[in-house]
Amino acid sequence: WLNDKIAIIKLVTNDNDVYDITQINKIYDGAAGNSTVAAVLSNENHVVAVKSDGTVKSWAGASTEIHIYEGGNDVTSQWTITKNDGSGLTGTYNSSTHIYTPSSLTADNSYADFTCTRTGYSNITKRYTITKQYAGADGEDAIIYEVTPSVYALNLNEAGAFNPTSVTFNAYKKVGETLVKSTYSGRFIISES
Repeated sequence: WLNDKIAIIKLVTNDNDVYDITQINKIYDGAAGNSTVAAVLSNENHVVAVKSDGTVKSWAGASTEIHIYEGGNDVTSQWTITKNDGSGLTGTYNSSTHIYTPSSLTADNSYADFTCTRTGYSNITKRYTITKQYAGADGEDAIIYEVTPSVYALNLNEAGAFNPTSVTFNAYKKVGETLVKSTYSGRFIISES
């Protein structure tokens, strides 16, 4: 995948409908001071466990943090970021920490769009999606799986060296209303995009 710009990492379980996806972006230092600009979300999609009536049991882990990189530098503070909640979703965006925290979801799934603007640059839009997972048959607790990378972007400098030199992925699962995540020994599938 290093020949392309994005690596998609998918954590699969023994149920084809239960999985989590994250991505790593490769960012290049540009020639003659013309560096690549990319926006990255720490959590691009999230599943929340809900009761049978659709009420969210816990918002733990549902936030996302946005960063904008120019070459290998984090330049998030130089951009103006606005968010637009999709139908049925309510949340707050903290412009100091760049963290979005959802607080209400009346639809079964929705999204929040982040529009990033800066004078002299093209606008960047990133989408965070959120989906409800209802309790299983006979009142069983829902199980939520997630995969998290140690970094969300790699910088490839003009000399061809990566910084950082490696990325570590960890898989977790959370059962029901508990806030505790446990390590999940799942199967990782790496695909190109």
